Amino acid sequence: MKVKYKSNSIKKIIIINLLIICVNIISKGEDNGNKNLDIKNEKHPIEKNIQEKQEKLEVKVENKKSNKFQEVNQKQSNMELYLKHSSKIKDSIEIIYYIVFSSIALITYLSAKRTIFLPLKSEVYKYQIEELEKLYRYLVTNELISGLEANCYMNIAKIIEDYIVTKKWSNHLIDNVEFDKKIGSAIIFDEYKEDEIMFLKSEEKNKKNEIINWQEYKIKRIIISKKFEIEEEKIESFISSPFLPTTLLEKIKELDAEIKNINYSLKEYLTELLEEIPLKVKKDDDMKENLDMFYSILLEEINLEGKISIKRTEIQKIIRRYLNSDSIFIK
Repeated sequence: MKVKYKSNSIKKIIIINLLIICVNIISKGEDNGNKNLDIKNEKHPIEKNIQEKQEKLEVKVENKKSNKFQEVNQKQSNMELYLKHSSKIKDSIEIIYYIVFSSIALITYLSAKRTIFLPLKSEVYKYQIEELEKLYRYLVTNELISGLEANCYMNIAKIIEDYIVTKKWSNHLIDNVEFDKKIGSAIIFDEYKEDEIMFLKSEEKNKKNEIINWQEYKIKRIIISKKFEIEEEKIESFISSPFLPTTLLEKIKELDAEIKNINYSLKEYLTELLEEIPLKVKKDDDMKENLDMFYSILLEEINLEGKISIKRTEIQKIIRRYLNSDSIFIK
């Protein structure tokens, strides 16, 4: 019995050991199988490098695609921005265009002014100098004062002649025909314009307007000599000249106004002499001497030289300043 029991236990032990061995073998087989699978799954280094390169290449491709997509989006956004502000850009370009070409035109004009227009400017300056010379010489010659003196002389002569006619004396002072030839025009005062007093055919006019009483004698007109009219035309030609500077023209106009005022004021001076004529003019007197006497009195009263010389001196100073005459010879 003891022998059987031992044999059974041995068998159990053997069976258990076999089972353990089988389990170990199986586990080893699985381990080996896993190792084989790992070996199989494990790639060659070259293949691994190729795979890595392919992966990197794919990443680069994706990055490029992404960058291109971003670039396209950026361009689209830029285009939209450009289109949005295109009108402003166009306006700015137009402004720049006009500024540039205006500047070019201005520079061209200034250049032409210094070159092309220079001969024209020189020609104008030449005419200015000639006109200033004429004016200066005219003022120096005293021809204007001579014309005014002729007006005074003819008016006082006419009054004395009218007085002689009133007295019916035979020693006449003037020859009416020759006297009329020297008359240019007349200033007829408003209250006497209806008389239609003319200075041609003086004999007929004297008959029509025969003076009976010297106390009733009135000065109805101021005789303007042809000599003065010539000088007045010269003054007017200077006033209308386009070559004289404005400041000088203003002074010439003032001179012209002063001349007209002198002619109009003759009536007042002559009226004062009307009372002196009966006291100083006698029948047997030399009428020419009487004329010279009253003529001197009239010139002294009017003071032509004093009134004209002031305006004349002002004009001469402006001419000298314009020509810079005083500093030409200063070193």
